[in-house]
Amino acid sequence: RNAKADREHEVDRRETQLAALHHVGHFQAEGAEGGEPAEQADLPSDAMLDAPVPEGTLTLRESYSLFKQDVYFIDARHEHEYEAGHIEYAFWLPSTLFDTDSDRAFAVVDSMPPDATVVIYCVGGDCDASKNTARRLSQIGFTDLRIMGVGYGDWVEAGFPITEGSEP
Repeated sequence: RNAKADREHEVDRRETQLAALHHVGHFQAEGAEGGEPAEQADLPSDAMLDAPVPEGTLTLRESYSLFKQDVYFIDARHEHEYEAGHIEYAFWLPSTLFDTDSDRAFAVVDSMPPDATVVIYCVGGDCDASKNTARRLSQIGFTDLRIMGVGYGDWVEAGFPITEGSEP
C-alpha cells in the first residue's frame, strides 16, 4: 500500500478505537469540554496534563489534544527506544536518519504534507533530539512543527495510547 492508503487506514483505526473508548465511557460525550478525559481516578491529573514545559513547547494536554485531531507524530528517540514503545501511529524519524539512511527518512517525510501539523517528541528534559528533527524538517519545507515539552515517559504515565515494534 502507498503512504496515503496507510495513513487513511491509521485514521480509520484510530477513529474505531476512539469510538470504542467513547462507548465504554472513557471520554466525555461529544461537545463536552473539548472531549477531554472523563473524571476518573485512573486518568492523569490536571497537574500532570498542564505541568510546566519549556517556552514554545506543548504541554501533555496540548499534545494529547492534537493526537485526538489525527495530526502526525514523530518519535526522535533512538531506534531501540522506538521499537520498545512509542506513541501510537508515531513515525520514527531522528535527525540522524537523514544522514545514515536518507531513503528511509524521506519515506517518512514523503508520507506527510509539508503544511501538516507535526508533533515531535523524544525523552523530554534536556533531550535535543526533537529540536534537531524539527530543524531538519523545517529545512526541507515543513511549516507547522510542534515540540512536545514533556517526554515519552510522561505520555506513558498518563496512560495515553502507545504501541511497540518498528511500525507506527
